[in-house]
Formats: sequence, C-alpha cells, structure tokens
Amino acid sequence: MPNDIFISRLQVMSIRLKLTQKTLGELCNVNQATISSYLSGRRSPGADELARLSAALGVSMDWLWGVSEKMGESDISQMENNKLQRKMEALKKRLISDLAFIDES
Repeated sequence: MPNDIFISRLQVMSIRLKLTQKTLGELCNVNQATISSYLSGRRSPGADELARLSAALGVSMDWLWGVSEKMGESDISQMENNKLQRKMEALKKRLISDLAFIDES
C-alpha cells in the first residue's frame, strides 16, 4: 500500500530543490526508474534507501516518511546547506569523470 504522505513529500522536496528524478537517483545511488516507482506508489523504499533519500533532500527520515510533522526554520537552513553540498559533490563527480575521459584520450 503506497504511503501518500511519503509520495507527496518526496514530490514537494524534489520540486523545491529543483531535482530531476535522474539527479535524485544519482544522489541516492538508485536509478531514475526507482525514483519514478516511489513517486507513483508502485514501490516503497527500504530503510537504507529512505536514509539516502532523506539525506539527499536534507530532511529527517521521520518527516519524509510522514511520522513527524516538524519542519522548522533550522531544518530549512540545513536543507539549503545540504543542497549546496549536493551540487558541489555532483560538480566534483562530473569534473573527475571529464578529466578521466580527457586523460584516456
């Protein structure tokens, strides 16, 4: 049975952070199809996947899963910091990949 609160919060946070399904999947080490299946309610994440999703989105597992309603200003500030960290990590990965490609040429 799909967790509607989880689905809604995953959608809201993805939009708020301007994350595509592909990018969110990359941040969580799952593919885009897995993220799509969460959003459609066809699949629910396991504990490890939920932990990676909540870390990528900068929210607690409890909030993302719908167990907690609390999301204060400090959570929003932390979310913005996490967003910047994710962007920096993604840029770092792309740079390393590009440099490796150039080196192979």
